[in-house]
Amino acid sequence: MDFDIWSISIILAKFIGYIFTFIAVGTFLFTQLLKPDARIISIPFSLLAIIFAILASLALIPLNVGLFNDEGIAGMFDYQMALVIIDSPIGTNTMTRISGLALLLICFYLRGKSQKIIGLVASLLVTWSFTQMGHLSNIEPALAKLVLMIHLLSIAFWVGAFAPLYRAASGIIALPDAADLSHRFGQLALYIVGALFVAGVVMSFILLGNPSQLLTSEYGQTLGIKILLFFSLLSLAALNKLRLVPGLKAGQTDAAIKLRRSIALEIGIVSAILVATAILTTVTQLPAHH
Repeated sequence: MDFDIWSISIILAKFIGYIFTFIAVGTFLFTQLLKPDARIISIPFSLLAIIFAILASLALIPLNVGLFNDEGIAGMFDYQMALVIIDSPIGTNTMTRISGLALLLICFYLRGKSQKIIGLVASLLVTWSFTQMGHLSNIEPALAKLVLMIHLLSIAFWVGAFAPLYRAASGIIALPDAADLSHRFGQLALYIVGALFVAGVVMSFILLGNPSQLLTSEYGQTLGIKILLFFSLLSLAALNKLRLVPGLKAGQTDAAIKLRRSIALEIGIVSAILVATAILTTVTQLPAHH
């Protein structure tokens, strides 16, 4: 893998875009599926997440212009090259995602069925944008793209749950109510984990072709790190479900403290997974069979 100032900048912009996009989409999914107490949902935080996601997505255009020009900072502002980038899959991907995020921004000011419908359309549009770039974008069958969307929606739901669950365990609502919300999340998370696992296996098989590539290729080794991080995330989730949530239900304040620490650690692990994803899609090549 070759890292230079442009690739590092693009990886950083992608990571910021990923994390805030998943927070934005995930918060919508979390509120629609679990109907939590409104006090644990921070609307300003969600709106800021959308704005940061849009800005990070937009930043990819001048950064890619600079990468292709390779003429220093001034190379980022080449108007003709910018038009080429905007007309490329990078531009299509960026504009599609921003359109979805803008719809999601509007969604927060709506109520009832219109909020649900527009929010769902926005979420699908955002996740579909990820299928237009990256290693799966030119791979058939089209089912691979559907699998990726399911994978991304599952990740978004999990990421979107972090802030509300953390706030719930911080005493904003009664501990038994926080335990009930965490329990309901845990039940739904069983299906989410299943979807993540199946989608991950299918995509890994499509991209690698041979399991030995996990050890013999740069792409496979980076993917292997993601897999290890994912299983460590599952271990924390199991701890939360089997030990900390029951303690929370019993009104134990130390269980609430431990749950907040566990969620903070989960956030760190997910961040590492998203950094690995940004590296995979920026500076690694698929194994030779592609």
